[in-house]
Amino acid sequence: MGDDLQIIKKRTTQYWYSDGLYELAFGALCFVLALYLLAQALLPKDNLIYPILISSFVLIILGSGFLLARMVNVIKARLTYPRTGYVAYQTKPGRTRWISFLLGMVIAAVTSILVVKNLISLSMLPAITGLAIALVMLFLGFRTGLARFPLIGLVALLIGGALSVLGIGDNLGLSIFYSSIGLIFVLSGACTLRGYLKKTTPPQESTNAGK
Repeated sequence: MGDDLQIIKKRTTQYWYSDGLYELAFGALCFVLALYLLAQALLPKDNLIYPILISSFVLIILGSGFLLARMVNVIKARLTYPRTGYVAYQTKPGRTRWISFLLGMVIAAVTSILVVKNLISLSMLPAITGLAIALVMLFLGFRTGLARFPLIGLVALLIGGALSVLGIGDNLGLSIFYSSIGLIFVLSGACTLRGYLKKTTPPQESTNAGK
């Protein structure tokens, strides 16, 4: 009985990610972060915009994340739920996302402390960031039972490791990393969405077929 409940719980969690919108939104967020880091890498530190850019990091990331989350909910209401129905989650998928987010933040905080203490070099940042993404994706794969998330994590680990081996670190290296992993998320989301649209029927078509 307990195993059956776990299977049902995992399937309902999988449903949230069945349309690929989560990956598309996260990929877009990665692109925003990549552009932010690129601007930070290219702007001279004595430029008047530089301190504004630094101080607005949290606002930019949280604001972008909030807007993208709202967009996902709106698109799901118009695209996903009319096709395959709405699931009222007892434990919302947002809990899984927040746990994943906090895990990534803890790793990022530890990394920052190690950099400040000169215990690791800036060139190691892409590798450590890739490791953080890989752990988050591994956790998400475990929670959902979807193999594509650990696969994305493996790619993130390889990209981050390659950049660190090449000595491309700091903001420029992180910008390249996030733009690359953002592209991976977008491709994964697009393929998942395409498969979802092929397997499901719009409500107008299903209504006409029943007549």
